[in-house]
Amino acid sequence: THLEKAVQLEDETLPLRIAHREIEGKEVFYIINDSEKAISTRVTLKAKGKFEEWDPATGEIYHVSSAPSIELLPYHGKVYRSR
Repeated sequence: THLEKAVQLEDETLPLRIAHREIEGKEVFYIINDSEKAISTRVTLKAKGKFEEWDPATGEIYHVSSAPSIELLPYHGKVYRSR
């Protein structure tokens, strides 16, 4: 059986770590840059609806599409949650 990935990366070679969960009926994705270099790329979240981007370092929350362009500092992560 083939399982579809929950997140499609524009560049599959990037050192990104991804966790996907459903929490209280919301799709939640945690994307981490696991390298010492900043990363800028586009991802496609395989879930319906609109999303919020949460930056754990600053506490800022932004409204984004299901295919956001993301910029991650070295060893930095962001959370994406369906609205």
